[in-house]
Amino acid sequence: MPFMEVKLRLFFLTVKSTFMALSQEEKLINLGIDIWKKRPGKEISLSHNEIFLIDKDLVFVIGDKDKKLKKEDKRSFLLTLTKSIGRHNLQQLEKLIQVENISHVFLLNVDLPTEIDLFESLNVINLPSITEICSSRDNKENFLISMFELDL
Repeated sequence: MPFMEVKLRLFFLTVKSTFMALSQEEKLINLGIDIWKKRPGKEISLSHNEIFLIDKDLVFVIGDKDKKLKKEDKRSFLLTLTKSIGRHNLQQLEKLIQVENISHVFLLNVDLPTEIDLFESLNVINLPSITEICSSRDNKENFLISMFELDL
């Protein structure tokens, strides 16, 4: 009888240690219960491009032609633009995640990503690169006039 008792205790200890190491999710899955996980927000991977957000509703994607520009020059251009159109906040993003507040996406010499259709009702506007915009006074004026015409 003691031999059988020892075996049972070892069996229960093994079972207990196995199930104690499992997470709550793993335990439920072992019982045959499916767990639905919350889907992450839709996102567009533009890792090869720089993405900036102005006041949580205007997105600027900088293309390859401006990669050689210094980071400070790009930021200075966008800060000046931010103030020129009467906005206040500028931040750089790692990736573009669906945000209900986004109203416009400005592609600065960037091809339209195929995933952009995930974002419904966005105004996508193609613009020349920062280098082209800053190449002459006329280009700068035309760019600012086109931004003011959008009534941002």
